[in-house]
Amino acid sequence: MSVRLGLELGPDVIRAVRLGRWGRNRLQTLELHWDPTEPAGAVAALQERLGQIGKLSLAVDLSFLFAKQLRLPPLAAAEKRRILTLEPERFFPVRAEELVLALRAEDNLVFAARASVLGTWLAAFETLAPIELVEPSPVSLARALGRADPTETTILMEEKEERVGVLEVGAGRVRQVRRIGSDPAELAAAVAATVEGARQVYIRPLNGNPGWHPTGGAGAASARELPSVAGVAPPYLAAYGAVLGLGGELDEALLPADLSRRITGRRRRSLLLGVVSCVLALGFSLFSLDGFRSRTERKLDAEIAQVRGPAEQVLALERQADTLTREARGAAAMGTGRLDPVAGLAALTRRLPPGAHLTALRSSGPEWQIDGYAPEAAPLVARLEEDPLFEQVRFLSATSRTRLNGRVYESFSITLRLVPAP
Repeated sequence: MSVRLGLELGPDVIRAVRLGRWGRNRLQTLELHWDPTEPAGAVAALQERLGQIGKLSLAVDLSFLFAKQLRLPPLAAAEKRRILTLEPERFFPVRAEELVLALRAEDNLVFAARASVLGTWLAAFETLAPIELVEPSPVSLARALGRADPTETTILMEEKEERVGVLEVGAGRVRQVRRIGSDPAELAAAVAATVEGARQVYIRPLNGNPGWHPTGGAGAASARELPSVAGVAPPYLAAYGAVLGLGGELDEALLPADLSRRITGRRRRSLLLGVVSCVLALGFSLFSLDGFRSRTERKLDAEIAQVRGPAEQVLALERQADTLTREARGAAAMGTGRLDPVAGLAALTRRLPPGAHLTALRSSGPEWQIDGYAPEAAPLVARLEEDPLFEQVRFLSATSRTRLNGRVYESFSITLRLVPAP
């Protein structure tokens, strides 16, 4: 189906841009209020008002995201993602919580969303149409604005709790994102740090609030409303940018791993079917030049009939795979609260003091025993008890001193209990 739909998921409002191939209603926009904790109602309303959709793209508002310029080693995007996934609490204000990350290889700008919240939304909106892209709304907004103003630009974005997001974009891409409070002096300093020469400053109110205008120096005072792009009004630019991103690369998208794999699989199947269609069309054109056109057409019809059966089987398998994936997500949700040994090892790494090292680690379910050496063994119990992942921490035996590599160490043998993740 040729109809494409882009949605911007805001704190209180969903904005939609429906883009068809042709006709008088090629471009449609829609705004509706929603409750982020109950996405099913919004899905039903969208389906009733917009009809059948072929491809769906989502832009998640900055209010639902963590956005940071992190100091990471110059590694590939996959390695950066592995580092952030291993210990997310080191970089974001979360604890024992899975995040979905959107990052880039060329710099250290990272967007992150809570996987539990995003997973609920994706499960609901997948009933509307196949989801082909999920990304932060600043990325979608920059893509759309690049069609009208490709120069370096600063956008002041209103957020909840009177915060302001300072977004730097250029050539259709996000350069930097900052969050500041509503203090005029702080806002003036932030705008002055981004504005160079005649750089334009735009404002983007939250939920289309027409009365909002930030107060903060000459740069903020001269800010004006975003321009319309290709007939799309300013409040809908992020949703329009999400539509424009369909079919692009997924490296910087805000996608869970399972959804990313499904999208990649669908693209490969679509490409394969397109190639097969082109080959069949070329063959039909060549055979139609000779005097055996009628016989060739009958032969092609027979071949197509033979292909249709296996193709329907493949589609049935795909639907079955999607069902199994949803069941697996449900099973994973049921497993919440089980032990997480990886988190326990990460907690040990954080809590053991410098110079301490383990010689043995034994576990039987939640019961762990660690043996090793430390410059001072006495404070270890208190340090481990400070971590919410450990309880019932105690020494199994008395400590003893020994000399290793010219230094005095104290041996320790400690038992503790690993607390299940909430």
